[in-house]
Amino acid sequence: YYIVAWSLFLTGGLINAFMLMGYLPNNFFTMYSSQIGSVLEVALLSLALADRINMMREQQAQIVLEAGQNLERVNQQLATSNRLKDEFLATLTHELRTPMNGVIGSLELMQMLPMDSELSLYQQTAADSAQDMMGMVNGILTLTQLQAGKLYAVNEPFSLRRLMADLRRQYVGAAQVKHLSFVIELDDSLPDSLLGDVSKLQQCMGCLLDNAIKFTKAGSVILKITGKSDNQQRYSVRIDVIDSGIGFSRLDEAALYQTFFQVDSSMTREYGGLGIGLAICRQLIELVGGTLSHQSEPGRGSCFTLRLELCRSEVESQRCTSVIHTI
Repeated sequence: YYIVAWSLFLTGGLINAFMLMGYLPNNFFTMYSSQIGSVLEVALLSLALADRINMMREQQAQIVLEAGQNLERVNQQLATSNRLKDEFLATLTHELRTPMNGVIGSLELMQMLPMDSELSLYQQTAADSAQDMMGMVNGILTLTQLQAGKLYAVNEPFSLRRLMADLRRQYVGAAQVKHLSFVIELDDSLPDSLLGDVSKLQQCMGCLLDNAIKFTKAGSVILKITGKSDNQQRYSVRIDVIDSGIGFSRLDEAALYQTFFQVDSSMTREYGGLGIGLAICRQLIELVGGTLSHQSEPGRGSCFTLRLELCRSEVESQRCTSVIHTI
């Protein structure tokens, strides 16, 4: 288009010049040949520009198509990588639990043997460290199962007061080591026998209690369970874990409950932990149809609240399935 356009323009100019020099006759075509060449040039240059624009559009569309295909390929690779990572973590944690159970069992058997005070102290330190390691392994395993969608809520009878006794036995030692007051307040109006997923509920409450004791240097940790019922069959249960610890400033919930999140990076060095407890707790409580919320002020402690609905164990489990969800 460009070559033909400029050729016509130059040809028109040459014809007009030869006419003025007398080499060509003076007629309409020779007199206006330069103008005719200019018009044809403009028309062809317009076509050339339009063709160039269409070509650039086609190239852009091709680039966008190739970019989309590359992005889809990368997404597939990332999805495969994440799946393999989750499978690896799940396998690793399963394999780690076997030797860890052996270590814990051996340390518990050592308690039955006569030992002097120094050796007994070493044994207790090793047992506590092994229990901490097992807790981390179980947390990672639960997280990978949640991400893979392999955990489901179950509905079975359990004893609420036995659950409180288990939690007291599990965490009272850690509170006493830090000279903290550990209090459990249970509403007497709540029945002892309820229907729900006790293992996931205990894990949620354990995560909150572990954080409360970990981030409290002095004062108390309170576990408060209250509830109310409209028809004496289904109870709206509220569980508060209140501490007088360091607290934290107002944070976006999406940030606070995300995986591997720490309010301050220095906390990892001072308090330890993987930063997955609250993420696991929220996903587990949502799995059983409940909610998790919090209130906190820096230097004044925190209060984490679990809300969920539970039924009496005498009621058939089908009547409570409406409050069970899966994620």
